[in-house]
Amino acid sequence: VDAGITGEDSHLFLFDRTGRLISENDDADGRQSRIDSVVVVDTQVYYVVVTSHNNLPILNTDEQLVGWTGTGSTQLDYTLTLTGATPSGEILR
Repeated sequence: VDAGITGEDSHLFLFDRTGRLISENDDADGRQSRIDSVVVVDTQVYYVVVTSHNNLPILNTDEQLVGWTGTGSTQLDYTLTLTGATPSGEILR
């Protein structure tokens, strides 16, 4: 997942359907955030969250989202790009 944001500082998070944090990235390529090489084996709903700098998740002991800290630094316009995904119908074959 790539958050294509120009000139702003983003932070990218990937959560499963229960709100458990799977992966995150801040500034993989300059100020651009990118999550690479995550393998998810379940065909379920996943959530990608794009925040501005200093908006961080509050996680419980099970790594599940319970809230957010900070006020952030700006409003973001972004494009999410998902590559390398296999549609669920192809997985079942």
